[in-house]
Amino acid sequence: MRIELQRAVIHGDLHPRDCAICERHFEPGVVQSLMIGDEVREGYVCRECALNLGRQNPWKFPTPEEYEEADRRYPSSTFTTEEEYDAAVKGDPHAEYRASLVSLA
Repeated sequence: MRIELQRAVIHGDLHPRDCAICERHFEPGVVQSLMIGDEVREGYVCRECALNLGRQNPWKFPTPEEYEEADRRYPSSTFTTEEEYDAAVKGDPHAEYRASLVSLA
């Protein structure tokens, strides 16, 4: 399992969801934690669980400092409108995912 930081694709993506780890209902921020297992999306992780993983195993999971940096760098969703989204993905099923990944490099 790994955690990837991902921006909300469109502001409308910021709807409440259940954490893939603790199963609590949470309100996601613009920068979200996506749990990946065996190269398959497992679900979104609440900030509390993600931060705990990063504190306990910082060489494997994003650290609290990386979350702070991502929040600072990415204050808004990947696309602002449906039209901007449609123009960017143009039928490429992976374009949305690639565009929304957070890079801290």
